[in-house]
Amino acid sequence: MFSGKSEEMIRRLCRAEIASQSVVIFKPRIDDRYDATDVVSHAGIRMRAMPVGSVAELVEHAEGFEVVGIDEAQFFEHAIVGAALALADGGAGANEQYEARCRDCHEAGTAEAGTALVTVAA
Repeated sequence: MFSGKSEEMIRRLCRAEIASQSVVIFKPRIDDRYDATDVVSHAGIRMRAMPVGSVAELVEHAEGFEVVGIDEAQFFEHAIVGAALALADGGAGANEQYEARCRDCHEAGTAEAGTALVTVAA
């Protein structure tokens, strides 16, 4: 908390945009502390985000992007871990990989908190 995770993720996503990579950042729809649609750091740095209500919705909207940012991952269900891993594994077929990994993560009770940056392999 207050360690600059969101700000660092925004910085990295901006660098990816400069490198002409397709970028998207997601935030949980329920997290409207600073803004309903932007990811905002404590220092006031902001980036337009796509608010989503579930991991399944995130995976659906992530298709086609080369770099995916996920802010406040702890607000998503446990399946966020498997989804992020599946996206990092290549994006193509992420839905199938996501389903398999979500079962594994749920069974293991795995949950990661905080902010994630996933680079999707081309």
